[in-house]
Amino acid sequence: MDMYNNMMPVAMLLALSDDDLARNNFSNLTESEKEEIINRAKDSKSDEELNIILNELSVHNGLS
Repeated sequence: MDMYNNMMPVAMLLALSDDDLARNNFSNLTESEKEEIINRAKDSKSDEELNIILNELSVHNGLS
């Protein structure tokens, strides 16, 4: 993963630090899946959109 182009948004980093299941599921994703999640988080336009992405990590064990 290119560290500079795929840096995790701060809000996502903070949310993952509070959600053990989402953090664990994220860490088990492939690099390309992680990049997809990070890009979706970067493109999110609201906290609600970011929460949907994080809920997918918690509930669905990764990508939807």
